[in-house]
Amino acid sequence: MKMTPRPAINGLSIGYLPVKWKMRANPDEPRRTLEEVKLFEISPVTFPANGKARIGNVKSIDELNSLAEVEDYLREAGFSIAEAKGLVARVKRASPREAGDDWSGVHAALSQFSHTKGL
Repeated sequence: MKMTPRPAINGLSIGYLPVKWKMRANPDEPRRTLEEVKLFEISPVTFPANGKARIGNVKSIDELNSLAEVEDYLREAGFSIAEAKGLVARVKRASPREAGDDWSGVHAALSQFSHTKGL
């Protein structure tokens, strides 16, 4: 997804079942507006059925520069605030560092964690 000059896979396939929706009242409105869906899967694809279903940005653990960014990353991955804060606290304890040290220990710990949890 980070290929240059352009990614080969930058579309999304979204599998869901509509739970609650509203049908249009006027001809200028969309035929159906989804209000609630049951999401089954999201997959990267080369040719999405909806041309607007595109990946706009990709984050990587290697791009995180602070523990605040790590916590945000975990929150965006679906962890609760308490879980994200707890994991960051464990990373701090597992990889103590001085202000001038690099992030290699933190990246290693997060990479190992993310591979085992499927992030």
